[in-house]
Amino acid sequence: MKTDEKQLSVNRTAAAPGDDDDVGSERATAAVGLPPHAGELSKRALFLRDVFLVLAVAWAARILFMLIVPPEARSFDVTSWEAVAKTLESGGNPYQETSWLNWPPFWMQLIYVISKTAAVLGIPFLRALQIFLVLIESFVIIGLFKLVRAVAPAANARKIIIIGLALNPVAILLVCLHCNFDILVALWLVLFMDRLLRYNRHNETTDWLAACLFLGLGVLTKTVPLILVPLLAGGFRRVTPNAKFLGLNLLFGPVALGMSVIYVLAPIDVTAKVIAYQSIGGFFGISGLLHLAGIDTLITLYSALFCLLLVVVMTLSSIWFWRRQSIGDRETILFGALLLAAIPALGPGYGPQYIYWFLPFLIVSYAACGGYWRWILTGFWLTSVGTYLVEYALFQGHGMYLYNILAHAQMMSQAQLVLAWGQKWSTHTGQTLVRLPLFVAYLVLLVSGASSLFRNVNREWWMGGSAGKSAK
Repeated sequence: MKTDEKQLSVNRTAAAPGDDDDVGSERATAAVGLPPHAGELSKRALFLRDVFLVLAVAWAARILFMLIVPPEARSFDVTSWEAVAKTLESGGNPYQETSWLNWPPFWMQLIYVISKTAAVLGIPFLRALQIFLVLIESFVIIGLFKLVRAVAPAANARKIIIIGLALNPVAILLVCLHCNFDILVALWLVLFMDRLLRYNRHNETTDWLAACLFLGLGVLTKTVPLILVPLLAGGFRRVTPNAKFLGLNLLFGPVALGMSVIYVLAPIDVTAKVIAYQSIGGFFGISGLLHLAGIDTLITLYSALFCLLLVVVMTLSSIWFWRRQSIGDRETILFGALLLAAIPALGPGYGPQYIYWFLPFLIVSYAACGGYWRWILTGFWLTSVGTYLVEYALFQGHGMYLYNILAHAQMMSQAQLVLAWGQKWSTHTGQTLVRLPLFVAYLVLLVSGASSLFRNVNREWWMGGSAGKSAK
């Protein structure tokens, strides 16, 4: 279909950022007798207005959620973070005395700061945690505006980000109810992508080094951003030896330093709980279907095959970017989103919070692309919203906001009915079935995105042009 071929190149000419836009703006302002930089100041004012408006909408939605949902509605993760905070307060090592930390120590340090801040302000730990996560999400929104403006300046960024993130029930539930720290991963990845795209356009070594730093901070937070390391391969080939050395240290130094400290203090526990950690399977996707079929023994084999596939994909991607440095901005963002989405969609383990790894990239790709890809993203948005509203209302480990709202309102008969539903659907089988539409939506997203990506990249390759240049 012609629509398929055009979906990643829609608005390429109109949306391509560059110096010509600034020159045209200055000529236009000069023609009406305004100062040379009046157009640029006006654009900055509009940008700041839109940013503050979206932030206000996001804050209002999250404050309203916190007012409606009683504090008794809390996920299992919140209870785990409180246990970690108490262990730290008593002078213990949470990597040794609890099983709730399965990552490098950055989140543990933040839990300590959040706990101390809550004590100083005299507010509950949960409220301090929610405020912290909302603030981090605010920086994600600002970073999203910058990415959309760079990749698709003709798009209505304010409207897209309000619908895609600020008022997205999925984002609200993850930040205010689930309260996991994957929003931090999203922040580092947004900053990483911003610097990487700048490097691909301008070949400034400092931008590549900044991309290494932000991806390294992402790895320090949670190791999953390692899958995007191939995107740095083209820059690694081009920069000087000194920059290579510094880039490698910025990328792997933070996690190596952090892991070395906690490993020395509890080598056995860190090896078992961090280095050998895998997400729990059997609740979603292929591992969930294998459990439904009664062949759980194959989950271990599938896990090994999936890890092998990831290594192959990362190796081939590294070779690809090493040879040609980059692809177009839109293609780079979509490539990163698909790599990250493949982990929860096809991996042996699953957590609903994983969607925040790539949600910002999907929002940018919606702004930058057209055709049926926007319909695919709209379908994924609707399916994910429906699924998350149901599972966070019913699943016992997710907070059960509906039960707690009804119980708080003294509607005990209805609350008991919801509790009974929750007990029924919180099983392996129940969670897999509830999430089955979302699994299908993930598959459609991956297949459609990969098909469009490869078609667009191959077309530019055979035309003899540089996709990296086409993004300028």
